[in-house]
Amino acid sequence: MQGLTTMLRDDADQFRLEVDPSKRNGLREVSQIAIDKITVVPVAKIGDVIGEANDALLLRVNRALALFLGIV
Repeated sequence: MQGLTTMLRDDADQFRLEVDPSKRNGLREVSQIAIDKITVVPVAKIGDVIGEANDALLLRVNRALALFLGIV
């Protein structure tokens, strides 16, 4: 069995983007975008819009996705 330390990614902080709550984004507490947990969500499971991401956050997401997917 592998030790826990060898199973943990040392680059996880690059793929978990912290987002502070604001009126614009609609979050109530500090949250994370898990770039390394890409998944499909059925349209029926998506609820109402609670807010929107600003351009700076979207740029961070795009860069992290490109890095994670090996595009850059």
